[in-house]
Amino acid sequence: GSRLILNQAFPRMLLPYSSAHSALRQFLPTMPIYIGIVLIGKLIFPNANLPGLNWNYLLIPLVLISLALTSFGLALFFATLNVYFRDTTKLLNYILRIWLYACPVLWLPEVLTGWHRAFLYVNPLGPALAANSRIWIEGSTPTAAQFVAMFAWALFAMLFGGYFFLTREREFAIRV
Repeated sequence: GSRLILNQAFPRMLLPYSSAHSALRQFLPTMPIYIGIVLIGKLIFPNANLPGLNWNYLLIPLVLISLALTSFGLALFFATLNVYFRDTTKLLNYILRIWLYACPVLWLPEVLTGWHRAFLYVNPLGPALAANSRIWIEGSTPTAAQFVAMFAWALFAMLFGGYFFLTREREFAIRV
C-alpha cells in the first residue's frame, strides 16, 4: 500500500474501504447458511424454544448497513492511526479481541441489568449486536432505542473517522 500511496494519484479512502468491504463480502455468505441452520433446527426440534423464521429477519439488512457503516468509519480512524503509529496493526488484534468479549456476541445483552446496561450503548457495536441477538436468537423485533443507538454510532463513526482521515490525508505520503 505504501508504494501505491507514493506513486499513484487516487482516492486514499479506497484503501480502508476495500478492507471493510472485503470483510462484509466474507460475512454475507454465512447468512444463508445460518438461515438454513435455523430452518433445520426448527424442523428437527419443532417443540423447542427456537425462534424459526419470522418477519423480523427482514430487519437484518438494516443491522448490516449499520454495522458496515460503523466498521468503515472505524477503519478510516484506525488506518489513519496506523500511518502515524506503526504498531497499531499489531496492537489492534489485541484490542479487537478484548472488544469482542465486551460485545454481546458471546453473551446475551439481557445479562446486563441496572446501570450496567449503559455499557451496552457506550460500545459502538453494542446496540447493533444486541439488535442482531434479538432477531436471530429471540426472534423478536429490536427496540427503538437499539435502532437509534446503532445508527447514531454509525453516523458518529463515519463523521469522526472520515474527518480524522481527510484532515490528515495529505501527510500520508510524507509519513509512509
